[in-house]
Amino acid sequence: EAAKTFFNETLPTVKIIVDTPLDLKANLALASIYNQIANVSEVLNQPPSIEVSVRRTTITFTSNNADLFIIAYLAIVPFKDGGQTHRNIVTLLNSLPSRSIYTLSNQDKKQINKLLTNIGQAIELLKPIKTLKLAPEIKSSANFFMAPTKTIITNSRDYSLSIYYNQDFGKYLMNQSSWSEQSEDTTTPSRPVSTLPPVSQIVAFIKAWDYLSG
Repeated sequence: EAAKTFFNETLPTVKIIVDTPLDLKANLALASIYNQIANVSEVLNQPPSIEVSVRRTTITFTSNNADLFIIAYLAIVPFKDGGQTHRNIVTLLNSLPSRSIYTLSNQDKKQINKLLTNIGQAIELLKPIKTLKLAPEIKSSANFFMAPTKTIITNSRDYSLSIYYNQDFGKYLMNQSSWSEQSEDTTTPSRPVSTLPPVSQIVAFIKAWDYLSG
């Protein structure tokens, strides 16, 4: 059974779907930002694959199960949705230990604690490069980085978890002028955001790969 499970594995991924096509200037800015992040965090040491359609851009990172949450946290940094996505990730992971309704094994608890530690380390590592150093690249391609996003992680059992979904997704091209105006004012409240997945889904996501060492 273990061998069957092993051969049925898929490559764990983090997907950020951006509701606008990537242009050359935004591509250069994104590469520069990810390079800056990779300089302070080895987790983001591999470039993503990028698919561009007429309406959308899909940024895909491949990794191992244990790094999915941390890569999602790092990869969303340059986007307007980054702050809410970060809050979702931290809230999701923090909700697990306190929910006694679910029976977590010691291995599950250790994995959750490790994830929380990694997120905490990422927050500290990002402090020196956040905002001021990234601002020029982001401003040069504001339309792309202001666009609504969806962030989805998929583990080696092909179990997907939606980390964040901006409810304006699919409407961005129609409302691009209003979003561009918001880019000049970073204090503008976010548009409607997605609800978090139930704790049972998060538990199932982690339990699906707790037999793995990494």
